[in-house]
Amino acid sequence: MSELKKYDENNFCEIERYSGVSVVRLYADWCAPCRQSDVFFREFARQLPEDIRTGVVNVILAPTLTWKYDIASIPVTLFFRQGQLVKRAYGPKSISELSRDLMGAKDQQAYH
Repeated sequence: MSELKKYDENNFCEIERYSGVSVVRLYADWCAPCRQSDVFFREFARQLPEDIRTGVVNVILAPTLTWKYDIASIPVTLFFRQGQLVKRAYGPKSISELSRDLMGAKDQQAYH
């Protein structure tokens, strides 16, 4: 079971330096679709093996990360492989959609 960790501008380097796969969801407390779909992301993260890092970032508390990764809307799920962004999934996602996105991200190169 993967641990869902809260990331911000002080510890996000853990994702960027990780040699494996990471899945990070960006959200805001005021965002209704973020709140409504939170349960799906948490269950998805709970089902993942420990070697896949999972976490959440509150965009209000991390404006530099929001700018760095060119976040245009939330919720958005970012998929990293060897510290490189390989996929973005905008909007609320079901567990099956997140799983499908993760499988695709494992095989992709860096996002452009």
